[in-house]
Amino acid sequence: MFSPPAAIEIVDVGVALSTLDPSWTVYTTPRIGLDRPDFLAVHDRFGVCIIHVLDWTPDTTCVLPDGRIGRLGVDNQWAPIPLDPRIPAARSRSSIFDQFYAMPEHGGSPTAAIRSVLILPAFTTAAAGGVFPRSDNDRLALVGISGGDAVAFDIGEVVRGFGCQPPPAPSIEKLRRHVAAVPDSVRRSSWDPTTPQSIIDIAENPSQHQHRRIDGAAGAGKSSALAARAARLASDGKRVLALSFNVTFANGLRSMVDGYCRQIGADPTLVTCANFHSFCTRVVSDAELTGGHLEATRGAPWTVAIVEKAAQAYVQGRGPLFDAVMIDEGQDFTDAWWDLLHDHVLVAGGETLLAVDRTQDIYGRTEWLDDPRRSDALGVETVGLSTTMRLPDDLLALTNEFATSKLDGSLQLPTPSMDTSADHGSVRRWGDVARVNDIGTAIGQEVVELLASDPTLRPRDIAFVCDYHHDGVRAAAVIERAGIAVHHIFSRDPDDPRRRRKHRFWTDADAVKGCTAHSIKGWDSTAVVLGIGADDRAKRLAYVAMTRVRRSPDRPSIVSVVNADAALRPFGERFVAGTASLGAASSTHASPPPPPPPPPVTVQPPPAPPAPNQSAPSPMRAPSPSSPSPMRAPEPNQTTPPPPALVPPAPAPFALVEPAMIATASGLDAPAPAFAPPPQH
Repeated sequence: MFSPPAAIEIVDVGVALSTLDPSWTVYTTPRIGLDRPDFLAVHDRFGVCIIHVLDWTPDTTCVLPDGRIGRLGVDNQWAPIPLDPRIPAARSRSSIFDQFYAMPEHGGSPTAAIRSVLILPAFTTAAAGGVFPRSDNDRLALVGISGGDAVAFDIGEVVRGFGCQPPPAPSIEKLRRHVAAVPDSVRRSSWDPTTPQSIIDIAENPSQHQHRRIDGAAGAGKSSALAARAARLASDGKRVLALSFNVTFANGLRSMVDGYCRQIGADPTLVTCANFHSFCTRVVSDAELTGGHLEATRGAPWTVAIVEKAAQAYVQGRGPLFDAVMIDEGQDFTDAWWDLLHDHVLVAGGETLLAVDRTQDIYGRTEWLDDPRRSDALGVETVGLSTTMRLPDDLLALTNEFATSKLDGSLQLPTPSMDTSADHGSVRRWGDVARVNDIGTAIGQEVVELLASDPTLRPRDIAFVCDYHHDGVRAAAVIERAGIAVHHIFSRDPDDPRRRRKHRFWTDADAVKGCTAHSIKGWDSTAVVLGIGADDRAKRLAYVAMTRVRRSPDRPSIVSVVNADAALRPFGERFVAGTASLGAASSTHASPPPPPPPPPVTVQPPPAPPAPNQSAPSPMRAPSPSSPSPMRAPEPNQTTPPPPALVPPAPAPFALVEPAMIATASGLDAPAPAFAPPPQH
């Protein structure tokens, strides 16, 4: 016969946490990605504790004869609970570590600096531990279990656990910066005076349309409008799901939503921000853990299978519902994804907002947007956003030319902004490489060259974009060898390490950022170095990367292109014509005089790349006009590379100089082209 343990005086966990040392920061019901624990305690020395409080009582909870946790129902019958609470507690520990704490180079498993604890205030700690069956699962075994006696005696000991090594300061800072917490007081206020009226109109939805679509060009403010609308709905107490296709942009979307919530006094925890497939994965996981039986089409790719399973979960009544669904990067979605969100995730009478840019359709999926069967749900009202708030005008003219002359299909091109107060123009550089395989190394060298040549640039100001991961790995190796920190998504392993790097990528990292054109969508940088390959998709990817360049309030923006497509060389000449000078950054830094025409030189090994804070090097030297045919990397079995051959400079806008020997990720040395300043026209 079951005999429940004696109850104790129940303590208020929130009150107990308020007695912690002031060096702790405690968040109540924070929103952290797809997780929303009861409390989150953060300390610069003792790391992070995720706290889940269970309102179980000793007389209604027991361990059943089969070892499962039982609860006493309203019918006075014992029944097993559908989900062991240690499972979501362990998962929240892993997801917070993976998305909001760990850096890309960290391991795959949470360290002791991230802890998760279940608190049962109505139990003693000893009795609470006896409620949970023994588990051989290491993840579950690492979830702490405490009763009300431990909370009352020393709440500090509960949140510190068994201790940990001092956590990295950047990880704690990143977590603090991106926790969406309930505001101390919810006070409705006006929009920031700098918020464009077009964004405010979309956020306020004066026509009160249920379904709207934003057709917007690059830099026109689609993501900002979507985030502002999510904040306005949150201020009305609505539950909002804001989705991106891009894994790396979900964090950026979270930051935008939080910023708008602060403006108008909304509760940001009502808005869930995620990338689409992460959301589906969580739905499927929760459904299966609570007994749902889900099956996908045999042989279907994971991206298809997880959506099929998520739809089945909702049919079985096992998925969360939202009052509004906001979709960024709608051109990358599919009809099946939209149907899942519109038909199952959205409550009856709920609101949708879909943001689309057809020019950035890099997956060829936009046909579903024109399906007449979905015309009503896809947008009773279509809002056009064309004025760019991002691109400098001189660069805008060139990216529009590139799109109209090099891209096929429907285009949505931005128009110049009337506000030129923050438009300082752009520095535009272009270099041609003889082989596609040289792109990654050349991009890395260009990043090093930019930082060495312009002391006003910081590593965090630069993003480099590679179409392929192996190029990104090479570029990162070159930059890191120069002593410059790099925060990037690239990995030669296509499986878990690559996915982890994407989830751990943050656009505001204090380092040079590196990603693919797919992953740079949604965010931007004041300096972008990109490569253009020779395959069919390269030009559209290049357009995406070019349009990520953001105006800077005190300097020209920078865009530098490493090109392997010979057919684009004439465009390269136009691209650099009339460019601003590198180093003409701000009013406190005078523009350097144009370099003198370089004399022919003999090829010699260059010095090692300078550290980023060193003064700018002497002007780069052009190769002799008698330079032989295109440069080639050494064969893998060569220990000493042959004398390099160089590409003649004319008519390239800037020349390739003698190659520096850069260590690649494979340990081989390969010659790499470097960049010289473009000629002044």
